[in-house]
Amino acid sequence: MNQPSPNWDAIRQTLQEISALLDEGETTPEARTTILERRAQQFAEAAISPIASEVLQDYLTFRLNTENYALSVRHVRAIAPLRRLTPIPCVPGYYRGVTNLNGKITSVLDLRRFYDLDIADAAPAMLIVVEGAGLEIALLVESVEAVVELDPGAFVDHNSGVGIAGVAAMGLILLDIDRLFRDPRLRIFEEPA
Repeated sequence: MNQPSPNWDAIRQTLQEISALLDEGETTPEARTTILERRAQQFAEAAISPIASEVLQDYLTFRLNTENYALSVRHVRAIAPLRRLTPIPCVPGYYRGVTNLNGKITSVLDLRRFYDLDIADAAPAMLIVVEGAGLEIALLVESVEAVVELDPGAFVDHNSGVGIAGVAAMGLILLDIDRLFRDPRLRIFEEPA
């Protein structure tokens, strides 16, 4: 990667201005402010490079049936194998029940049922505990694949489903956890505010 070369003339000029400030002591406060503002502007311009402007983010990828999904790692609180699931009566079928994860009872959401996907032969075996929109829920998935670094611009906006933020060219479906967890269907037995 090519880094921009430093502007040595600007650096020399800044050092001379600083030297003048330190040596003279007679510089007016307005002159000092002007010099400091110019220095701040120079440093700000130097910090913004074409490489730095391409912000890559980390996404956790996982599988549901034959599709690959991703979600931002900033929402992930834990990943664990599914060990024991206790069903809860009188809740929608996409809530599979609750599980005990490190002493904390956590609701388990089956995304296949929530999105009305075909239930494949492969049984979900992993939990991804995610937090967003004031909820912490374990997502029941078939497998956790990897953490990948992608440009958020790689996902084309796609509003075909609740909580679906976009789809990348490689077919990776991006979940927006905050948007998904704001869906009123996930707020079971919640008292109105």
